[in-house]
Amino acid sequence: STLIAEARAKPTPICGDHGKPRDLICVQCQDTCCDTCALFGEHKSHDVRQSFEAINEIQVRMEVIMETYQQVDQECDRLEDQNTFN
Repeated sequence: STLIAEARAKPTPICGDHGKPRDLICVQCQDTCCDTCALFGEHKSHDVRQSFEAINEIQVRMEVIMETYQQVDQECDRLEDQNTFN
């Protein structure tokens, strides 16, 4: 996906508190953080993941949503065709 590629291509932001790369994602806050913030800071008890893991999970979820949408769209078309003939 283009959005996934763009997310991977962006430079990693730096933590203003610790000067480290914000290469982790706090799922709870929906924000990036550095490893020190994840272990000892404001994200200490949160669900924190590697960025690439979160990106991969989002990509899989998007694929499932798109497949479901296509199935629903096909079923709507089928029902419309069925109503046209009745």
